[in-house]
Amino acid sequence: MPRRGAAVRQVPDSGTLENIGVLEYTDLISGAAVKGEQVAQYGSPLQLVELAAAQSTLDRNYPYDGATPTFASNPSGANIDLQGDADPKEGMLLVVTTGSAIGEVRTITGVSAATVTLDVAITASLGDSYTLLADGYRMSKLIVKTEFQTVGASGVVIPMFFDFPRVPDATETKRKPVAYFDREVSIKSLDITEEVTQAGYNHGTAFAVDLRGAIGVKIRLKSISAGALSLWCGVV
Repeated sequence: MPRRGAAVRQVPDSGTLENIGVLEYTDLISGAAVKGEQVAQYGSPLQLVELAAAQSTLDRNYPYDGATPTFASNPSGANIDLQGDADPKEGMLLVVTTGSAIGEVRTITGVSAATVTLDVAITASLGDSYTLLADGYRMSKLIVKTEFQTVGASGVVIPMFFDFPRVPDATETKRKPVAYFDREVSIKSLDITEEVTQAGYNHGTAFAVDLRGAIGVKIRLKSISAGALSLWCGVV
């Protein structure tokens, strides 16, 4: 996945230097480390992360935070314990949504059961809440892949976007991220089983939506006509 980083450049028509935000990635052909100041709409190679495997629970948001999304133990530091029924994946975002650390956003760099390793330590407390998001920070498009358990099944999902968790004024006070929605998206089984990721499933329709400035995303399962659904997503 592209990594967010920084680079130094000379200010145009000036002898001074300035820092700029860039996307860092390894070129898949040359293997060289590359820093890109600008990324075309489809300039980043798509890498899909699993949001949900074999799920049919309606009105649930994926990635799933767990039934009670509060820190189970070790709430401070770089190795944090989430609820046992949460479904974190490497590359997702973890956002603290209550308590003194509210608004802290971290990238998950490793997962072992319900314990996640973060890129930067957090300072939350036991009982504080969190949410897991598919990372969309500084990217343009969300791509969602679907696979159906039942041939001929169909369903409806809703992309759920989250803003940067800061008060939009001079104070930049941290807060809970605000959710906003795009539209309902209809999906259906394609009855194609070659190259499926979920054993015994068949491919469904994929779709793309603008990220609209969101730092992260969940996918809400609104309906499914039969069987279960698996979801993946990526950003470009």
